[in-house]
Amino acid sequence: MIYTAMLFAGLVQFALITQPHNILASTRHGSSYLSYTGASMGGQLLFAGSVGAAWLLASGMATFVHGQLGVLLLLAAPTAVAWQIQEYFRRVLYTEERFGLVLATDLISYGGQAAMIVTLAVAQALSAFTALAAIAVSSGLASLLAAWWLRPSLRMGISFRSLGETWGFGRWLLTVPIYWMSTQFYLYVAAAVLGLPVAGALKAAQVLMGPLNLLLAPFESAVPIRLARSLAAEGDSHMNRLVLRTMRLTAPPVAAYCLAAAVFARPLLHLFYGDRYVRYDYVLRFLAAFYFFHFVGAVLSAGLRARRQTKEVFLGYFYASLVALACTVLIPIIRTPAAVAGIILASATLTALLWRAYSLPRATRAAPAPARTGP
Repeated sequence: MIYTAMLFAGLVQFALITQPHNILASTRHGSSYLSYTGASMGGQLLFAGSVGAAWLLASGMATFVHGQLGVLLLLAAPTAVAWQIQEYFRRVLYTEERFGLVLATDLISYGGQAAMIVTLAVAQALSAFTALAAIAVSSGLASLLAAWWLRPSLRMGISFRSLGETWGFGRWLLTVPIYWMSTQFYLYVAAAVLGLPVAGALKAAQVLMGPLNLLLAPFESAVPIRLARSLAAEGDSHMNRLVLRTMRLTAPPVAAYCLAAAVFARPLLHLFYGDRYVRYDYVLRFLAAFYFFHFVGAVLSAGLRARRQTKEVFLGYFYASLVALACTVLIPIIRTPAAVAGIILASATLTALLWRAYSLPRATRAAPAPARTGP
């Protein structure tokens, strides 16, 4: 639950701070870029401090109920703050298209986490406490190094105009974490109602579909930045061609992976997990369909964010969240394997709404002045 809460805070950070920087700062340069980034960093520090304070408050309350839980939540406070700061610097590096340094930051943070957790497991010292400590240390080190690389861009300042722009763009993205929570809640309820074997099958299917996350990740970071710059420099038609080219390049491997997972669900589950989850092959098939719709939605969402049509993104994720919650309510009533298919309906709803929003003609607006990156 602690890790899930940190992921949720990270999605709120994405909506309110990092994605606005990726889009709004990507077409700025010189003093305009420095002013915006300074205001953005101020907002990030305020948000990270609020997240840390929330964990400290939870720790204080939990101490009265369970002392060990209170200590664990106390450790979560610096861990969450370090993770937030590291992710902010990472996203600024994306905005400046310094992808080699992004990779170096990831190797230190996420690679360091994995190395420390494996070492702790081998030494039989792995626990919730040591896992949080590993995340805190690796994120802290990555933050310090990224701050050094970004020092020419990091000049603290208050620009209410920049903060207003950020809020105007990011507030509509707050349904992204809500949609994520609704789908996670759906999976938890499905596992609880349909039994532990289905819960295990869901986890196994998520692991088998996990490699697609590597392909989907750029649609939340690098792709919207490139699309926003294309829109500013070449106009809407050029950006649309870039979206179609991106779809043509990435859709075939994603579709092939999802189709293979659906067609060979039983042998794949048997290969990796023996006979334990073979009878639940339908779970992998449903999840494969979900991932394909999720991929198409990610491409469309990237295009809409690059166009700064975040209100349309809000509506898509909002209605998809309602569908996910409605399907969640039906799970205890249906109580059959078909209940797991609700996640496909939610994802298909999101994709259809984003497709409609992207296809409709938009009001003509002045594009930002073209620019390369950073200061």
